[in-house]
Amino acid sequence: MTSGRLPDDWKQTNITPIFKSGKKNEPTNYRPINLCCVSCKVMESIVKDELIRHLTENELINASQHGFLPGKSCTTNLLSYLNEVTLALDRGIPYDVIMIDYHRAFDLVPFCHMLQKLESHGVVGGVLRWLSDWTKNRVQRVVLNGVSSSWIEVISSVVQGSVLGPVLFVIFINDIDHEIEDPNVKIFKYADDSKLGRPIRSEADSIALQTALNKIVKWSDRWGMDIHPKKTVVIHFGFNNPRFEYGVSGVKISEVKSAKDLGIIVDESCKPSDHVSRVARKANGILAQLRRTLVSRDKDTVLRLYKVFVRPNIESAVSAWCPWERQDVDALEKVQRRATRLIPAIGNMDTTNVSKSVV
Repeated sequence: MTSGRLPDDWKQTNITPIFKSGKKNEPTNYRPINLCCVSCKVMESIVKDELIRHLTENELINASQHGFLPGKSCTTNLLSYLNEVTLALDRGIPYDVIMIDYHRAFDLVPFCHMLQKLESHGVVGGVLRWLSDWTKNRVQRVVLNGVSSSWIEVISSVVQGSVLGPVLFVIFINDIDHEIEDPNVKIFKYADDSKLGRPIRSEADSIALQTALNKIVKWSDRWGMDIHPKKTVVIHFGFNNPRFEYGVSGVKISEVKSAKDLGIIVDESCKPSDHVSRVARKANGILAQLRRTLVSRDKDTVLRLYKVFVRPNIESAVSAWCPWERQDVDALEKVQRRATRLIPAIGNMDTTNVSKSVV
């Protein structure tokens, strides 16, 4: 750290492609995850902790950012965003939300711009020199099924899969808030997942939201980022919404009635029914797999597997989508009843007594 240098083998990373969605024969449908040496990750963890301490103690990160920071999470992002939507709807005011998608966000961050942002956030001296050397002469290769490609130079990226990557991206995208001059336009960020929202009382409000989006596009062009117009969508909340047509660089944004946001399906009606159906279906599928594979079905084993594999899917960010309609509550209760049937001793007991005994 004193010399501001890294060993060369710390800058060599193997890429493991992780399938996201779509057709498996298209390389663009895979996320590249970099795997580096353990000693490099240990050093990066030390630097990351100091970076976060510096950012939080000096309050350098805008409140709109909820990713990879102490006390922030997907849940806080969703609660902050949906609170603005529901407040407007309670007053009878429509609300538009534009969900921005960056094309290869973590991979396109230019090293020179990233170092410039670090310096502007007070990261100087030996740490900046070390991070500057961290970006130089990096090489990577793809390793799959024991076969590796040739080494290729890395000219941009925050290195997906690295310990420092998420924090570096949070710093890089931090000043995007300053592009928005309208106080009624709110931005909600979780790393590269960004949303723009505004109450829509008239066409002038829609134009103001489009203006804010245009400034975000200009910021992205200036700093080497690329907004994907085909994957950027808008949700029109509320009755009598004028459903203004928004665009990115002259390309119309698709209007959707529901969209997956940080693992949660958000519907334009603000009802969680679609999300409840999805998590219940997934939970039932996991329970079916457990039923086929479990040999021992004693209470402790089933309960432990339920808490590890089923319960996290049902309760993820539940504070933001907690159901209130009877049909949605029943759908989740059926998952619990199905789980208890896996245990011979309590499978036929009353659901209320079962809940008390398992808890």
